[in-house]
Amino acid sequence: MAGGRDDRAGVGRGGRRDGRRAGAGAWARSIVLRALLIALVWVAVTEADASALVYAAPAIAVGVGVSLVVTGGPARGRRGGDAVRGTARRAAALASLTGWILARSVAGGVDVARRTLRLPHADVDPCWTTVECRLPAGAPRVVFAFVMNLMPGTLTATVRDADGADDGTDDGGSGGEGGRAVLDVHVISPELDVAGAAVELERRLAAALPGPGHRDAS
Repeated sequence: MAGGRDDRAGVGRGGRRDGRRAGAGAWARSIVLRALLIALVWVAVTEADASALVYAAPAIAVGVGVSLVVTGGPARGRRGGDAVRGTARRAAALASLTGWILARSVAGGVDVARRTLRLPHADVDPCWTTVECRLPAGAPRVVFAFVMNLMPGTLTATVRDADGADDGTDDGGSGGEGGRAVLDVHVISPELDVAGAAVELERRLAAALPGPGHRDAS
């Protein structure tokens, strides 16, 4: 009996150790895959410009970190095939999101430069506007507000529930998955299509988030 218990205990300990090794491997594969996808997008957007290589490493690192916040880590407790398909699907959505953000940033930056340098008077008319976000409270809304700030000519000032209360993104409890958040955004010109960009960003973020419930925002 003692030997049987020892054998079972050994198997249990070995199983846990194997689980930890498998978990580490899944994390390593996930991080490498994300880094490669973001690197490919970076090369495509910069057209492999050597002068941009100095920024590649920090940009890829930040991109991987943001992607882990948005999509979460590797799935646990699922069969290998399902996990791989789910990771591949979210990775493709994340790559699409990254490319869209970079393209919007470049195009928006050119437009902002054109407006501010226009002679004899700058073509700017700062104003406030609001956009809605139906993503779940917590990290998804935080990332949404952060990326909105990356859009040239925009600055997100506050994030609140649609009823005017604080959004509660610190603990993710306010608003729930079916709630709506309102962002107060400062823009350099009312001609900027901030609402359209917000809708598209929300759709792309929802596609990249893990879990079917998070894709309802589209």
